[in-house]
Amino acid sequence: MTTDRLLPGAEGEPAAHADRPGRWGSLTAATTAQVGISYLEQGVSALVPYIKAEFGLSSAVAGIFGTSMNIGRAISGTLAIRPVGRYGERRMILAGGLASGALALLAAASPTAPLTLVLLIASGALQAFSILAGIVAVAVWFRSGRRGIAMGIRQAAVPVGGTLAAATLPFLALEIGWRPALAIAGGVSILTAIVGAFAYRHHGAGEERQTRRERIGAAVMAVLRNSRVSRAVFTGAMLAGGQFVTLTYIQLFLVEDLGTTLHFAAVVLVLTQVAGFVGRLVWGVVSDIGFDGRRREVLLAILLLAAGGAIGMSFADEHTTVSVAIPMAILLGFTTVGSPGIYIALISDLSPARTSIATMGVGIMFIQASAIVVPPVFGALADGTGSYRAGWLVLAGLMVLTTPAVHSLRNA
Repeated sequence: MTTDRLLPGAEGEPAAHADRPGRWGSLTAATTAQVGISYLEQGVSALVPYIKAEFGLSSAVAGIFGTSMNIGRAISGTLAIRPVGRYGERRMILAGGLASGALALLAAASPTAPLTLVLLIASGALQAFSILAGIVAVAVWFRSGRRGIAMGIRQAAVPVGGTLAAATLPFLALEIGWRPALAIAGGVSILTAIVGAFAYRHHGAGEERQTRRERIGAAVMAVLRNSRVSRAVFTGAMLAGGQFVTLTYIQLFLVEDLGTTLHFAAVVLVLTQVAGFVGRLVWGVVSDIGFDGRRREVLLAILLLAAGGAIGMSFADEHTTVSVAIPMAILLGFTTVGSPGIYIALISDLSPARTSIATMGVGIMFIQASAIVVPPVFGALADGTGSYRAGWLVLAGLMVLTTPAVHSLRNA
């Protein structure tokens, strides 16, 4: 038996129990835990240049390391559905954060590249339990018309964690090495999981639940058969691919193509993460207030602006680092890094109420799976051409080619 619950405002379900007292405490708890998860996950991306140097990796393989935790999330996205439904958000927020942090500590002590990669993938796989629990917590407590803002706040934890990681871990890696820096990231994940779970226990008690059998395979097929949900998931996967590329390769592009220092590249990564934080808040407000809860127009704007940022990045050179590369990195941060709150809110809005947790779990699996494909392809293009410029153009093309799927989502 598994447990699911009705999402207020989901398709076919009234918002009778939405926005109840305690919702902001629940949002704070989910957001706190997500900060630590993101500090660890994006901290790995920030440490890629140092991992690449120690193990002598190619750009393509470095891309796999940079998105290793996302690969783990893709593997376990559907496996998290039943535990979250059965044991509830608080327990899964705690268990996922603790286990993921512990595996990161082991990865920091790993002597070989293959073992390090396996441990990071396993760490990401366990993060999926906490991530799904946090998303469900927000979806349950907020009605659809305010879910964009709430999900944007919760998702803003990702660039907050990423900004903190970018502002600390590369500099720690320069001073004490990437291994102690990674161990610190694992410790932060453990600490925030404990804090978040404690806060959610106080505010989340008494949530209504409904028990029934749920087959994961049937949930996957249900998502694939629902054309609106599948298009929303596809859009999320493409934007997530752009996010992973931006955060994994921005430092390598600046250092290897434009000749900047690692210190300068780390500062630009911080600016990119800050832009992503602002984007997650701004896009949620624009969607809920400016467009009365509609997501389509906002996602179209994000995709086109992201394409412009990627094209601009492809034209940057050592003479236009400040005038072109930095503004384009900020634009990519504002769009690709800033977009998850909107596409996750859209998936939540479109999810059939009776399979809400399953739908979001399957959505997370497909979205995270983009990490397996997009960044390594980007890195392979860099290896093959001797430059990252072709990869930026391909990324721009992916953003443009995604717009028809979004445009077809009428009234969404």
